[in-house]
Amino acid sequence: MNFMTYTSTGASVVRAYCDTIATFCHRCIFFLTFSLLFLLSATSASAQINEAESLELKVITLEQQFDAQVLNVLSNYFDSRKFFVDISIDAQFVDETYRTTENQTILGGQQNQPENVLMPGLPFIPEENMRPREIQGSSSQTTQTVINEQTVKRLQILGLRVNVYADSSFTPEQVEFMRLMAGIAAKISESRGDVVNVRLLNMPDFGIDELPPARAEESLASEETILGSIKDYVPGFVLLMLLGLTLLVGRLTNSPSQKKSKDRSEHPHFTRDELKQNRHQDDLPAFKQNNPSWEKNIAAPEKPKPATSSDFATITDQFLNNSKEVALLFEFWMEEDENEGAKKAARSVKTIDSHLLKALKRDLSSESYSAIKVQLDKTGDLSLSQKKKIASEFVNALEQDLHSHDPNLKHQQLGLFQFLDHLDAHHIKQLLYGEDRNTCALLFDYLPEQKTARVIDWLDKSRVTEIMIGMSNLHELSYNDHKEISSRLFSKAMDILEVDKELKQGAKNILRILDQLPLEDQNKYIEQLKATGSPVADVIANKFITLEQIPRLNDLMLKEALAPISTEVLLEAVSDLSESITNKLLSVRPKREQRLIRMELQQMEYIKDEKSEQAKLQIMKAIREIA
Repeated sequence: MNFMTYTSTGASVVRAYCDTIATFCHRCIFFLTFSLLFLLSATSASAQINEAESLELKVITLEQQFDAQVLNVLSNYFDSRKFFVDISIDAQFVDETYRTTENQTILGGQQNQPENVLMPGLPFIPEENMRPREIQGSSSQTTQTVINEQTVKRLQILGLRVNVYADSSFTPEQVEFMRLMAGIAAKISESRGDVVNVRLLNMPDFGIDELPPARAEESLASEETILGSIKDYVPGFVLLMLLGLTLLVGRLTNSPSQKKSKDRSEHPHFTRDELKQNRHQDDLPAFKQNNPSWEKNIAAPEKPKPATSSDFATITDQFLNNSKEVALLFEFWMEEDENEGAKKAARSVKTIDSHLLKALKRDLSSESYSAIKVQLDKTGDLSLSQKKKIASEFVNALEQDLHSHDPNLKHQQLGLFQFLDHLDAHHIKQLLYGEDRNTCALLFDYLPEQKTARVIDWLDKSRVTEIMIGMSNLHELSYNDHKEISSRLFSKAMDILEVDKELKQGAKNILRILDQLPLEDQNKYIEQLKATGSPVADVIANKFITLEQIPRLNDLMLKEALAPISTEVLLEAVSDLSESITNKLLSVRPKREQRLIRMELQQMEYIKDEKSEQAKLQIMKAIREIA
């Protein structure tokens, strides 16, 4: 009995325990089911959001890849600083379903099988390759069991728009070539409606685009160095003043630059081209008479002005905004003495900040830049007095280019193209013949503005436009380019002057004989010389005025020539001349004198005698002297 009671009690406890476990399991299953449903709904919503974000992200990434591809291709032909690329892509996700059956994978639920198996090269189908008709007829009705079905999203490009923004300096041919290369690089499709647009903009040149940002630690170290040096100088201000006065007195009494300038003024250093020009000076006596700047160009440089507070700001401004002029000056220094020139350039940079040298990296040659950088690393800290002195010398070296408005002094510091001061405008025109636009543009840059305007008036308009385009690229020419062009044009100018001198000498021999011929026959002989094609004929035609040219002469010049001619001589001369020549000669005389002469001409009879011939010779001599 006790055993049965114990057994019944134990069974009740076990049943209660099992019920508790079952209730807990039911609750866990309900909680897990609810959590799973919540997670599925949240995953579906986030999938839609991620799908939109993923589409935009993929399109942006694809656009950047296209930008890099087009930019890389165009950079092989054009300067990458003068254009940029922006590609816009219109795309969408497309669903593609892949179904796996027991026999094969079907794309999009379609199954395409050839009815018969063809054999290449045979004009018929072998019997063993023919499918039975019952199989062909039943194949369309055969059902296949789909084991797995998967939908994949694929990015489909709907349209491509390539936008290239280029500088307005590009020519139409370059723009068309840029459009063609951009379309090839982007792989555009006309059937898809892709377009390529090239828009021209005026892109500014800020001058410091190549200047990389200074690192924070370098800038901080530079500030700490300058501030530390100032703090170090403040306690020893009196000692600094004494040291500065000592250095100044030493420089004034025994200045190496003054000694060097004195040696140059006493024994000028001429290049090979200048020696060649001096050899021809006897043939060109007008050089020194008409151009007093000839002696001025080789005179000793002026004494440097003392440094001012604005010199340091001026140097910084020139490095950033006129880096080409500074680079030309540095290369000119290194051309004379590479080591000393590099030291001088490094000390000029050191007066402000060593990082300013990076502003000249684009304009200096790699060898010059490396040489200056090596000297810059070797140059120690400069005192304040040394910085002021170096800054003063550097500003004075650039002063002619910075402050002078006289075109004859342009680029005089470099000592190039000085022979242009001794050439006439028609010689300059001959010098430009056969030269490329960069050479012509550089020549115009060194010429005075008035002489340049005269030469431009003689040139073809299309030729002038091409030269103007070349002038916009002068900043790309190095000092060596300037020197090479100057040397080549100097030799060409000397050849032109030599030929001109020979023509003048030949014309002089002919003019002596031509002057003794009758006035009515002089123009006929000149025309015969022109018919032979001799260049001497053009020289004679420009220097020797005949009777037939009088109607085309300038009134002011003709009036000045006839001023000493009396009325009696003029009357004798016009009595034997044509009406057009007579009207031109009388038009520069007073009205009352004109009426008197015409009245006399109406009353007198035409008689050709020695007196009238002498009168005409006297008038022609006066005109030729003025002309």
